[in-house]
Amino acid sequence: MKRRVVITGLGVVAPNGVGLRSFHRALAHGRSGITRITSFSTREMRARIGGEVRGLTGLLPGVERVAQLALLAAREASEQAGIGAGPWGISVGTVSGGGCSAQVLARQLGFSGRRITVSNACAAGATALACGADLVRQGKHDVVLAGGAEAFELLTFSGFHALRSLDPLCCRPFDAARQGLVIGEGAAFLILEERERALRRGADIWAEFAGYGLTGDAYHETAPDPSGRGAARAIKAALTAARLDRSEIDYYNAHGTGTPQNDAMETRALKRVFGVRATKLPVSSSKSMIGHLMGAAGAVEALASVLAIRYSFIPPTINYKKRDPECDLDYVPNQARSRPLRAVLSANFGFGGSNAVLAFKK
Repeated sequence: MKRRVVITGLGVVAPNGVGLRSFHRALAHGRSGITRITSFSTREMRARIGGEVRGLTGLLPGVERVAQLALLAAREASEQAGIGAGPWGISVGTVSGGGCSAQVLARQLGFSGRRITVSNACAAGATALACGADLVRQGKHDVVLAGGAEAFELLTFSGFHALRSLDPLCCRPFDAARQGLVIGEGAAFLILEERERALRRGADIWAEFAGYGLTGDAYHETAPDPSGRGAARAIKAALTAARLDRSEIDYYNAHGTGTPQNDAMETRALKRVFGVRATKLPVSSSKSMIGHLMGAAGAVEALASVLAIRYSFIPPTINYKKRDPECDLDYVPNQARSRPLRAVLSANFGFGGSNAVLAFKK
């Protein structure tokens, strides 16, 4: 029987909150971290907003920003879990940070085990968590630090601007007036630990990493398969791996980028999996408050899902005003809800049809 994986530490750096407590409060109150961009000039751009992390302290000299963000989040997670230096694994998801972040984390934290860097577009953070969980389940490590990091930069912003994929006003997933995504930056890391070890040492267990599903659309270089078939297969695979029935899912943390194609596709995928129950399932997008954090998105949104389980609340989709006939589910508009949660799914769907869905249990 495969070993069970639990979460014993969390750390986060996000546009609307640096540190777990601040981020939790922002989620619960629907507070946005998206503002006018200051790190580079947007004078010639149609879109001028983004999710920048500001007011950071304790940074290392000579270390690139993506690794700085990763280290801040990873330190919080390891300190909260009470995990010091040791033969522990590291699994990092990023689009632009390469292997630098994993190297910095290993050196600064003294984690001398396997190092994995995942870079499969916007599903990187979630996939890195899946890889980290496998290392624990397979007995290769008792403890793995897993998550994602991404820094705000002109190259990424300009690329999406050239594709005309940015919303110039706000991030408004699933809303009928949505025009595109909003770029952000940040990092989140989770300590994944073998359950029996965590129990023996009296660790504070936040949730169980129950399973995951990874699939590919094989459809287009950037656009998702509009039918939602690939995304639906990933959701079903996560349910199967976690041994969860559809009726046990109390909340779905959506990829929800705010692009017309993605949000409609994700809605269709949920209907494929949940049938008529899809209209009763609370669905929300954390990106409405922080923007799209690229390689870090899956990690930050997984952490948000764990917070939702721990504190019995469902984060809202803010900036939601007008219903889209193609997006007709319960998107928890504008205000969080208090509700005990048994199990949660967190989904990310990246360029090239990279689909990753994670399942967490109370």
